[in-house]
Order: sequence, then C-alpha cells, then structure tokens
Amino acid sequence: MLKGTTYGKLLGEMAMGAQSSQLSDALSLEGPGWLPPEPIRRIGVVSSIRYQAALAGPER
Repeated sequence: MLKGTTYGKLLGEMAMGAQSSQLSDALSLEGPGWLPPEPIRRIGVVSSIRYQAALAGPER
C-alpha cells in the first residue's frame, strides 16, 4: 500500500472523527522541518544542482 493511500485513509478517519491506532500513530509523528524563505531556498537548490552536475561531469 502506498503512503499517500494510507494518509488519505487516515485523513478521512480524522475528518469523520473516528479513532484508530494508525491515526494516533500518524498524529504522533514529528512535523515537517523548517524551510528557509524563498530567495535563500532557491539559491541553495540551484547551487546544489550545479555542484552535483559539475561533479558528474559532461554527458557522453
């Protein structure tokens, strides 16, 4: 079963007010981490992509 399918089922349970052990486990998981604001995030992503491309070298 895919993670998206499972979380969709759990979201439906939560919307209906149902309780299950899977739902309580999912709700106890740590939330997403902090993301930097947009200009800094974009600069970091583009820099990382260019660095990895330079390490890989030219395509043959």
